[in-house]
Amino acid sequence: MMILGRALLLRPSLGISSNRGAAFFTTRAALQSAFNGRVSTAGFRGGKFLGAVSIARPPALVLQKTRSFAANPTTSSMTDPSPNWRPPKETMLLDGCDYEHWLIVMEPPQGSPTRDEIIDSYIKTLSQVVGSEEEARMKIYSVSTKHYFAFGCLISEELSYKLKPMENVRWVLLDSYVDPRTKSYGGEPFINGQAVPYDPKYHEDWVRNNARCNERRSNDTTEL
Repeated sequence: MMILGRALLLRPSLGISSNRGAAFFTTRAALQSAFNGRVSTAGFRGGKFLGAVSIARPPALVLQKTRSFAANPTTSSMTDPSPNWRPPKETMLLDGCDYEHWLIVMEPPQGSPTRDEIIDSYIKTLSQVVGSEEEARMKIYSVSTKHYFAFGCLISEELSYKLKPMENVRWVLLDSYVDPRTKSYGGEPFINGQAVPYDPKYHEDWVRNNARCNERRSNDTTEL
């Protein structure tokens, strides 16, 4: 059984391995691993595969096929002109995955742009599929401008397809709650078209798990 969702980026135990043909990609854990250059085997817990999502373009490090799922690169959403990448019926979606909330992961910006400039680039990207920057502002509900670069937006599944081939868009992921109790999608809140002032608390979990990931990688290297 596969489980999809953004919250898995916080799971440093999951990893990725090389296979450009795979059509699904782990979420939060895989993003964290990819940014760190960490390569390991796919993660399982309790006999269940933890998380996969459709990707805009296959990165250099992607999940290998496992008995938990099969991905055919010739018929995946990466090449299908009429994509239908909804996961199979046996897939379990994490809370918050509704095909309306999407996490758009961007390539790291060049140079040293300010937070406002990074957010402005997100708005401009989304405006190309929703029609205007004002509309884009109102559809964004979170941004990430430090540690990783992404924004959450409320759009249809059809519009999500249009974002995938756009410049600087790395991955288009189903979003999910990082805290189901509060129904929080995580990141830096973006409310009524404006980002709230930055506070390190918005990425505390990411930083903590990233440190654990680096420590584990260092220990693995030492053992070798």
